[in-house]
Amino acid sequence: MKILEWFYRPKPLDTQALAEKYPDITFEMCFKLDTLEVSEIIDLVNNPNMGYILKRWTGYKDFSIEKGNTFFSKMKKERFFYYGHLFYDTENKHRLTIANIVPIVSPGLIRIIWRGSIEKFNLPVFEPFFTHKGFVCAYSFWGLDEFLQNETFVRNYLEKEIPIDKRKVLRIDGEKRINIDGNPGRNRQVCNMMLRSCWRMWFGEQAYEMIKREKVEGFEEGMQNILLENGIRFIELYDNPFDSNEPYNREIQQKFNETIDIESIYKYCLEHFGMRIPIGSTKAEWGQNWRAD
Repeated sequence: MKILEWFYRPKPLDTQALAEKYPDITFEMCFKLDTLEVSEIIDLVNNPNMGYILKRWTGYKDFSIEKGNTFFSKMKKERFFYYGHLFYDTENKHRLTIANIVPIVSPGLIRIIWRGSIEKFNLPVFEPFFTHKGFVCAYSFWGLDEFLQNETFVRNYLEKEIPIDKRKVLRIDGEKRINIDGNPGRNRQVCNMMLRSCWRMWFGEQAYEMIKREKVEGFEEGMQNILLENGIRFIELYDNPFDSNEPYNREIQQKFNETIDIESIYKYCLEHFGMRIPIGSTKAEWGQNWRAD
């Protein structure tokens, strides 16, 4: 090893310590625009099995959940989903998010995002949405791994006391940035969905407008790849979400990323559909004519 390479080599991450400091996982569901109803969100927010009791509703204004229920139940769907909605528990430690994604590529999407400790996550609360007419896909992953795979600002790593690979540091407009090109778990927004390679993944029929069914069904790496009774394809890449940074698990992430060909799909969508289809459009017929080989 050369002297400079030795000096700049990254310190190994103490994933056990980081998991204790940042114990939350994320569960994210992707839906086509204009398919969710306000009443469905209100019912979800008030579900007593959420894993924590939601008390605060912010985004449009700062409401209690009770006041938000009354106020938003009277709002038209188009206006409701124009805003982002954040719901917090009593200590503001965990939250549920309803995010209207501004389309980098059109059409955009709506996301339901649950964040909290793995012990409190209750999948049956969300399973009815798997058969929803607008459901495309869902993912679950360690929240900090999302940071490691997608964050570029060095100052944010320093704030979290996370070791930096100095070989990947760039200076852009006077700001130190991390080069994240090639990170296997990097998320990508494409038409109607997010593309990821992470701990657990669920794909509905509408996901195959963007990715090839045979590539998803034929993926043999990882822990599980099964068709559930509700018709959803479930894939688990590795057993423990907090072990995502282990070399073998990164290799599995990379293999799934390459199998689906996430970067090619993302590039194609940017080149052919970037902001060209009106925001809110549900056009997807082009997906029948092209999918990454």
